[in-house]
Amino acid sequence: MSVSRRDFIAQLAIAAGATALGCRDTSDPDPDPETPGIDHVIVVNAAGLHRVLTDYVMYYLRSRTHLSLGKDTPSPRPVRPPSSGRIVAIPEVGGLHHRYDRSGA
Repeated sequence: MSVSRRDFIAQLAIAAGATALGCRDTSDPDPDPETPGIDHVIVVNAAGLHRVLTDYVMYYLRSRTHLSLGKDTPSPRPVRPPSSGRIVAIPEVGGLHHRYDRSGA
């Protein structure tokens, strides 16, 4: 489920449900736009937070391009020619981000 930060009614319903379950809200009311997108997930415990952050670091190293690296990733990847297959989207970080690769990978 995806809820827009501006969807006030859904936020109230989620907050009420979380409170009924004994959860508390620790979200930042005005997050920094340059921080990773973990404000789009509901973290239930430390293990869940560890999994989300580990997934994000792997995405950052394997898939996120950087201008300072010549538009490459910190973990370099080979350039695959069009003959190696169609381009497919591979969901990462629980579907919050996607890596694009050839289907023959």
